[in-house]
Amino acid sequence: SSHGHVMGQEVDEKDVLRILIATDNHVGYKERDPVRGDDALRSLEEILHIGRERRCDMILHAGDLFDENRPSRQSLYRTMELLRRYCCGDGDISICVDSDPSQFRFGAPNWEDENMNVCLPIFAIHGNHDDPTGEQKLAALDLLEVNKLLNYFGKVDNFDKIVVNPVLLRKGLTKVALYGLGNVRDERLNRSFNQDKVSFNVPLRPDGKSAESEWFNIMALHQNRFKGNASGIPRQNCIREDMLPEFLDLVVWGHEHDCNGKEQQATRSLHVVQPGSSVATSLNAGELKPKHAFIIEVHMDNFRCIPVPLRSVRPFLMEDVSLAAREVEKNSEDSIWRCLSEVVEQLLQRPRPTPQEGERFPPPELPLVRVRVDYGGGYHPISGQRFGQQFLNRVANPEDILITIKRRDAAIPKPAGFTGALEFHAEEASTEGQATPDIIFHYLSTGQHLDLIPEPDLNLAVQSFVQQSEVNPIERVVTDHIKAMVEYISKNTAATTVEEIRAAAKARTEELRVARLSESGAVQHVKSEPPSVAAAVAPTADGIEDQALQEAWGDGSMPNGRAEEPEEDTDMASVFGSMQPAKATPKAKAKGKAKSKAKAKAKAKMKAEPEPLGIKRQPPEQLAGVVKRQRPDRASQSQAMIDLDDIEEEPQRPAPAMPDSASSSLGAGRRMPQSFLGQPAAPQPKKFSFARR
Repeated sequence: SSHGHVMGQEVDEKDVLRILIATDNHVGYKERDPVRGDDALRSLEEILHIGRERRCDMILHAGDLFDENRPSRQSLYRTMELLRRYCCGDGDISICVDSDPSQFRFGAPNWEDENMNVCLPIFAIHGNHDDPTGEQKLAALDLLEVNKLLNYFGKVDNFDKIVVNPVLLRKGLTKVALYGLGNVRDERLNRSFNQDKVSFNVPLRPDGKSAESEWFNIMALHQNRFKGNASGIPRQNCIREDMLPEFLDLVVWGHEHDCNGKEQQATRSLHVVQPGSSVATSLNAGELKPKHAFIIEVHMDNFRCIPVPLRSVRPFLMEDVSLAAREVEKNSEDSIWRCLSEVVEQLLQRPRPTPQEGERFPPPELPLVRVRVDYGGGYHPISGQRFGQQFLNRVANPEDILITIKRRDAAIPKPAGFTGALEFHAEEASTEGQATPDIIFHYLSTGQHLDLIPEPDLNLAVQSFVQQSEVNPIERVVTDHIKAMVEYISKNTAATTVEEIRAAAKARTEELRVARLSESGAVQHVKSEPPSVAAAVAPTADGIEDQALQEAWGDGSMPNGRAEEPEEDTDMASVFGSMQPAKATPKAKAKGKAKSKAKAKAKAKMKAEPEPLGIKRQPPEQLAGVVKRQRPDRASQSQAMIDLDDIEEEPQRPAPAMPDSASSSLGAGRRMPQSFLGQPAAPQPKKFSFARR
């Protein structure tokens, strides 16, 4: 049928803009490999075939069409041949361009060239693999554009002031503003966003007022996507969704190779589609997810996202192996070899997609296999190339089946008394519905406590920063607590001196700490009788700031069992009592006596020598106040590690049949009903068409 219903209103297919989404084809990847050389081109051809078969109005490509910015002649030739076969020919173009023609290099989109017969337009941005280079700043996409095979947009000319202009497309009553931003170095683009050096032009009404709300705004982007902060330090080599303008409705995110099976709602109004790569290049956990192309159907200000499984993608199998956990015999290469061979054999027995009769794009027969081996515990690595020879003609990548990994949570020896850096391991990272690890409590579990801010409140701030990307939650918590503490002490205590104020703040913080932990039922490690504020601010004769707390606890310890810090002249042997000097041998004693005699002679000689002119030696006691400046200990800086390999993975399974529109997922908040359009119908007469030969 050429009609459907949206929000109870009947719509016509001529008002529905159907866009095929693809990214990261990496044509040319492993092109010299006799087994994997055609993988990228086969997947690209399947995507183009889907565009023609599903009668899409256009294709939007979000970068990395090629694997290199100087692709080989073979890659260029075969790509151009595919584009001519699937994108050129007889057919009607149902979209019109309302934007300034000067946005196109040749003054118009490729389908309006009288010398070309385009039936499936492509709009593409460049990625980090096929970015512009050389004096002319030309990319491989420029060669395709000059041959009128696609429309290249989103190129940045001035990095000091990045301006993103939309391509305005219209089909019937549906109007789409298409924004594109080719890959820019992530740190540079992050800095440009933070310094307000990125601006977006929006459509205007005839009276000069903004008309962005009258258009459905789509953006194609090819950058690292924000996945979490490192130890409270915002990552600079990525782009966050909240950096993008609020008027955008949908972002097509390239560069990330893991495919999200449906669109994600990043903010209240912004949705993100991440198609992922169409060929496995990195062989990590993200590549295990089934690969898809996506069809976006837009009707006025509503849209839906239809994932279409790709059948031509080579199957990928992966397993992590810890030799220590499997109790493999050490110092025995044969035992390691046998263990890893069994793992590969088990992987090859797993079910995977099989060709179907008459299928045009069947999955390749030989799978990709990756075994990540943890040699921790004293094991010696074996040769990966020799190991892979036994699986020739059984796997597609025998030369790199094995890869060595090092667990980040492995125990690292630390010196005695080391209170260390904050460590946030990916194995502890939260997934949806789970809480971020209590890293503040973990760091302070040795008895250390904060004097001004309760740890539970700071822990919640850290969770907000890591999980929800809240801007400056830690600064907000600190500021609020300082303000509340000043107000409390001024109204409820008689503290006047610095010592009294410090003691009152500590006591108040302890009360808040106990209250917060009582609410969560985690008070077993807190003393049952914290000092009162009144006792804390009692005047003291000697002015020691912690005296009130010591008297309140009686045993000389600080709240929660924190030991009193030793004074400067404390004998360190009493602190590190378990550290005893090694017994000296007679030979070592003789050497020690000889060194002592040599030092004594040198000192006597220095005293006997006359002082050089202009230089006067100072006795050691006069230099006691001189302190050498030391570099900060990097180990004490906060560190957090978030490993993408630990994201929950979907098992590899045979791809289902092509979904019809009734079984497709809809964009939340801006959706089309399940009954909309149904299966593609026979071509109907379309408005705004351009007749072709």
